[in-house]
Amino acid sequence: MNRIKVILVTTAGILMLAAGGCSEETPQTGGLEIPRWSHFDDARLKKESSIELHAGDTGSLRVTLETRSDGPGRFSCRLYHVAGKYGDEREEEIPMPDRLKAYLKPSEFTAWPHRTYRPSIIIETAPDLAPGEYLLLFEHKMENAFNGSGIITVTVKEPENP
Repeated sequence: MNRIKVILVTTAGILMLAAGGCSEETPQTGGLEIPRWSHFDDARLKKESSIELHAGDTGSLRVTLETRSDGPGRFSCRLYHVAGKYGDEREEEIPMPDRLKAYLKPSEFTAWPHRTYRPSIIIETAPDLAPGEYLLLFEHKMENAFNGSGIITVTVKEPENP
C-alpha cells in the first residue's frame, strides 16, 4: 500500500513539473492557473512562397495580414533580390534583374486592430527575361507588432509564344 502511495505521489510530482508547476487554484477558473499572456492574439502574416511564370507574364502572390489585437500600426515591406536562401547568401542583396519587377500592392498602409488585410505581391517579367530561378527576400514590418522576412522563389520559364 505504501509503495502505491509513493508511486502516485511521484507521478503527481512529475506531472506538475511537466505542466510547469501550474497547480495553484485560482478563484476565477476554479482550476489550474491560466497564463496571463499568450501569442494567440498577436498579429500574424501568411504568404505564398513561390510562383512560376513564363517570361513576359505578370503574376501575384497572396499575402494575408491578421492584426488580431495588435494595432494600429504602419505596415510596410521591402522586396529585394538575394544570392541564396540561407545564411550569408540570404543577407547579400544583389541587383534586381532589369527585366524583373516585384512589389507589394499597396506597398504601405495603416493596419487597424481586429482586421484582416490581403495585399498582393506583384511579380512582373519582361518577355526577354532569362529563364531561371530568382530569389527575393520579403522583409515586412508592422509597427508596434512584428518584423519578419521570408524567401520568395520566382521560377521563370521560356515565353509561351516566342
